[in-house]
Amino acid sequence: MRTRKWTRVEYDRLVEAEILGPEDRVELLGGQMIVKEPQYS
Repeated sequence: MRTRKWTRVEYDRLVEAEILGPEDRVELLGGQMIVKEPQYS
């Protein structure tokens, strides 16, 4: 499996284009998009 690093600008463009939204629970850490796990689960 190949992976790639994302930039903050690319991530912000995905949010602006409404490809990613608050319900997606994704954050950018070190160039990787990470799914945020619910707290207290």
